[in-house]
Amino acid sequence: MLLTYLINGLMTAASLLMMSMGMAIIFGIMNVVNLAHGELIIIGAYASYTMIEILGLPFGAAVLASFATTAVIGSLIEKIIIKKLYGKTAETLLVTYALSMIFQQLLKLIYGSGYIHLESPITGIVRLGKTIMPKYYLCIIAVAVLMFLVTWLLFNKTRLGLQIRAVSQNRAMAACLGVNTKRIDTLTFAYGAGLTGLAGCMIAPINSISPFAGSNYITDSFITVVLGGVDTLFGPVVGALLIGESESVVGGFIDSVFAEMIVVFAVVIIVRFFPRGIIVKERR
Repeated sequence: MLLTYLINGLMTAASLLMMSMGMAIIFGIMNVVNLAHGELIIIGAYASYTMIEILGLPFGAAVLASFATTAVIGSLIEKIIIKKLYGKTAETLLVTYALSMIFQQLLKLIYGSGYIHLESPITGIVRLGKTIMPKYYLCIIAVAVLMFLVTWLLFNKTRLGLQIRAVSQNRAMAACLGVNTKRIDTLTFAYGAGLTGLAGCMIAPINSISPFAGSNYITDSFITVVLGGVDTLFGPVVGALLIGESESVVGGFIDSVFAEMIVVFAVVIIVRFFPRGIIVKERR
C-alpha cells in the first residue's frame, strides 16, 4: 500500500516538476512573475490536441509543436511587452494577468469552452509487486528527468548558459563584456515558455483541459518553485518531490482534501522560516 502511494507521489512530483521548470527559469533567473504561466501550459496542451486530433500527426510531432508554439509566443511576449517592464513588478503583474485573460478568451473562441481529453499515447501497465502503474506514468517521470537534465546541462555546460547566468547576476558587467543582454533575455524567456508548453503536452492525456484550467496549474507551479527555492534549478526538484509525495501519502492514509490543506499549511510554515526556499544558492 505504501509503495503505491510513493509511486503515485513520484508521478505527481514529475508533473509538478515539468509545470514548474519554466517558471523557475522565468521567475527565478529573470525575476519576472508571469501570471500567464498557466495559460502557456494550456496552450501547449491545445497545441498537442491540434497535432494529434485535428491533423492526425503522431505524439512526437505534438511534443515538438507544443514546445515550439509556446517558445515563439514567449519570445514575442518578451520582445513586445516584458523587455520594457524589467524591474517594474507591479506593472509586470498587471500586464501578464491581462495576457492570461486574453489567452483564455482566444482559446475559448478557437476550441470552445468545454473540456477536452487526449488519449494516452502509451497504453498498458507495469506491475511492481502488487502495485499497478500505467506505462504513461513512467513516460511522464522519464520526460521530467530528461527536461531537468537537459536544462541543467544547458545552463551549466554551454556558452549560452554561461551568458544567461552572467546576465542574471550582473547585467551591466555582462553587457560591458560584450554579451548581447537583450538577445539573452529573449532566448531565456522563450526557453522557459517552451518548457511550460511541453509540460502542457505531457499532462494533457492525464488531465482534462479547458481554456480556464490554467489558474490551477500556476498555483501549483508557484508553490513548488517558492518552496524548493528560486535561486537554483534543483529547487523545483525538491519542492515537487516534497509536495507530490506528501499529498499522495497523506491523502492515501487520511483524505485527499485534508492532505492538500496540510501540505499548503506546511509550505506556509517552511517559507516563513526559509523565505528563499529550502535550497538557497549563495550570492557574492
